[in-house]
Formats: sequence, structure tokens, C-alpha cells
Amino acid sequence: ESEALRAQSLGVRTVCLRFAPIFSSKAGILAKLLPIFGLGVGGKLGSGSQGFSWVGIADVVRAIDFLLTDEKAQAIKGPVNVCSPNPVNNEQFTAAMGRVLSRPVILPVPEIAAKAIFGEMGQEMLLGGQKVLPSKLTAAGFQFEYADIDSAIAREVSKKK
Repeated sequence: ESEALRAQSLGVRTVCLRFAPIFSSKAGILAKLLPIFGLGVGGKLGSGSQGFSWVGIADVVRAIDFLLTDEKAQAIKGPVNVCSPNPVNNEQFTAAMGRVLSRPVILPVPEIAAKAIFGEMGQEMLLGGQKVLPSKLTAAGFQFEYADIDSAIAREVSKKK
């Protein structure tokens, strides 16, 4: 990121996108979790209180297009968080998965199992917890189509069928 931002000194508009975990039925965290939750064995990770920022793939594509083409976004430069404006904690994410899939979410997943399943991603994103906001995007007028976690998960689940 610091190397890319050096271009600004040459007068080049530079935007560095920082992506939250992206919800897609084809890859990433959601694709890994859908089969587990579909079997009714999904549960909160660790304490469940860790923050969890996320974004749907459709909003990722729309945000990139917005940054490239929308006149209101042309003043944006530097780091930009591409994430939902409504971060949750892991327990809320787990409950949303259960609601959308109509499956129970009773069994907590021990931290060691999360690390084994998700590797470094499990340690950093799922167990460490982060809550970030898309301040630059929303200030420029970007509207998220899937701003709530239930609708973002439901969209991906419907694409998988």
C-alpha cells in the first residue's frame, strides 16, 4: 500500500482498497461455511464477541465501479474500506447464518478447530475480530445494496441453488 501511494506525489489519483471478508457462494469464508452450517453443525467461534466486518460480492463490484466512474467518488484517494456499513460480531453472524439456512446454531466451535479449518484467516479475521466502516464510500454517496447481513447471505445462498 505504501508503495502504491507514492504515485500520489506524481499527481496520480491512487486508491488502495481494503476488503473485508467477501461473501460469495463460490469462494472465501462463506463458501467454506455454507456446507458446515447446511449440515446443522455451525456455531459461533470462540466467545462470539469478536467483531466481524464483511461485504457481499455484489457490493464489492458496485463499489469498484463507483470509485472508477462516479463523479462524486473522484475526490476519494488513499485507503478505502470496502465493507458493509453494518459490521456485526461473530455471534450475530452465526445467528444470521442459522436464520437464512433455517438450521440450528447451538454448538460453539473451539478456537483450535477454527484455526485448523481456516488457517491464518481464522486466526486473524474470525478469532481476532475487526469492525471497520466504509467511511469514504458512504461519505461520497455510495449506497450498499446488501447492507444487512441476512440479505447478503441470502443472496449468495440463492445463487448456490
